Amino acid sequence: PNFDRERFANLPDLPAAAREAESIASTYGANPLVRDEATAARVKHGLKETEIAHFATHAISDEKSHLLSKLLLAGAGKESHHSAPGYLQASEIYELNLSRTRLVVLSACQTGIERAYRGEGAIGLARPFLTAGVPLVVASLWPVESEATADLMISFHKHRRQDQVSTVEALRRAQLDAINKQQSGAPKNYEWAAFVAIGGYASF
Repeated sequence: PNFDRERFANLPDLPAAAREAESIASTYGANPLVRDEATAARVKHGLKETEIAHFATHAISDEKSHLLSKLLLAGAGKESHHSAPGYLQASEIYELNLSRTRLVVLSACQTGIERAYRGEGAIGLARPFLTAGVPLVVASLWPVESEATADLMISFHKHRRQDQVSTVEALRRAQLDAINKQQSGAPKNYEWAAFVAIGGYASF
């Protein structure tokens, strides 16, 4: 998405996010929501209609309340008569009925675990999707770099679709691809290790 640069000025660009979304969408024969099209309203509508949802964006954790943590999206645009927040907040995801959605991929920084809350355990942006009815979420455990993550995710979805294997197996194969592609003598890249499958529907 074209997220709000003024409000989130400290966040870097995501140069590979559009490539990631477009390539993965083509794998499934779908139409991606990229740049100004990736608004909260369109994403929420799409989530209710889709079996697999993939987010390539920034995740912002809120230190005071995990309900205020958010996935950055595009605003409504200057032409719109009403303002849109430009993000999808955890509290909104909890309220959605995502019974049709079977897999959500959060290709962003530290979406699996933000922090541990007393009495609640570790909480991240994966939890609201699980609560909303999604049985399986692929999320990250630490900050990741855009280009390497895009390559991993494109590989993951290709394995999942073309090899017709489970999400867990497809992620394993994509991670092995990333390890095997590392050139000897080059700086080690550990983006592949950040992503895990969370949930209980491992056969999908």
